[in-house]
Amino acid sequence: MRVKDTRTLAVAVLAAGTIIATGFAPTAARGAPGAPARMSGSAPGPVPSIAVPAGVPTQVPANATPAVLTVEVATSWQYGPILVTPAGLSLYRPAGGCACDPGYRPLLAAPGQPLRLPVLLPGRLGTVTRPDGSSQVTFDGWPLYVFSGDHALDDTNGVGVDWRVIPAS
Repeated sequence: MRVKDTRTLAVAVLAAGTIIATGFAPTAARGAPGAPARMSGSAPGPVPSIAVPAGVPTQVPANATPAVLTVEVATSWQYGPILVTPAGLSLYRPAGGCACDPGYRPLLAAPGQPLRLPVLLPGRLGTVTRPDGSSQVTFDGWPLYVFSGDHALDDTNGVGVDWRVIPAS
């Protein structure tokens, strides 16, 4: 498993190519308050080793609740306010038909992981069980996906005839 250290939440890319939120990551990559975080366009690399301050637990109890997965809002220069992952990558939904394009990977939640939308954003997050038993995050009933061709904030390379970004309105 490879993990990408991103804006707020660590995101793991599993061998099957799916993405799952795994917990909070360091936030040093953030800029000024209110400014969007910036990420490199490189592929995920190994988890960097971090010095943990004394007294901070390093073991997660087996019965611990996973960190909250918050779907966020970002402003795309092309599409206006849209839903994004905690790492700032654009979220997509199929425009109809098959959601079987291998370039789109489901946004997954860990078992029991709480989901949250920004305050005052209309809509509802939920999950749907996939054939492999994993839980895919949904917004107003639409399964959410990320596009493998998006590498930086504000990328919306996955928009096409069969795929749409999700407006935050």
